[in-house]
Amino acid sequence: MINNTTLFVSTVVVKDGKLLVVQEGKNNYGQLDTWNFPAGHVEPGERLVDAAIREAKEESGYTVAIDGVLSVLLKNTDSGMSLVVFFLGHVADGSPVAHEEGIQQVDFVTLEALEKLNLRFPDDMIEPARRALSDKSYSLDIIMDYQEA
Repeated sequence: MINNTTLFVSTVVVKDGKLLVVQEGKNNYGQLDTWNFPAGHVEPGERLVDAAIREAKEESGYTVAIDGVLSVLLKNTDSGMSLVVFFLGHVADGSPVAHEEGIQQVDFVTLEALEKLNLRFPDDMIEPARRALSDKSYSLDIIMDYQEA
């Protein structure tokens, strides 16, 4: 077994009671046509909040601001472990730019609609979505690498 830990960020963006989701257009890991929150790997040396903002912009085209931490998920995988930090965010600029080519669609959906989508990680996405819609998040101060801009 390979002992490897990969760090990911996922941003649950709420706007008018709806959740920002993106539909995957790539099939690198069998995710083609699935829906996810804007998410991705944290680059070496990158702060978690910066990674969350970057991934949201790349995948959705929206500039977001991060408001808090919703949850932290540790998953065992075939290659080691994945640590996913779910952030709560909001749209900071209402005019999206073009999103990356690997994304088919960008949309805002209700929780009920989210539950009916073909989700990339169905067991991992619903609880952070519920927490986000209930405004149940932790202060960014719990992240030691966070610095006020």
